[in-house]
Amino acid sequence: MNYVALKMLFGDRAKYLMLLCGLGFAVMLIVQQGSIFWGLMMWSQASITNVNVPIWVTDPGIAQVDEVKPIADTA
Repeated sequence: MNYVALKMLFGDRAKYLMLLCGLGFAVMLIVQQGSIFWGLMMWSQASITNVNVPIWVTDPGIAQVDEVKPIADTA
């Protein structure tokens, strides 16, 4: 069964080349999307890792790192 399937696949050179091109394109898209995700994660955490401080003190209502809200003196 496998022999017949491989003979049919390798027998039609155009079909085989298009299959390889399609698989290569799919792999490229998967790697590209993974790279975009990795870059966004590194970019979003860069503002935290580039500041060498032992402790972070922020307002409890802050949802994002880039959000700047002063802490009240009476707290």
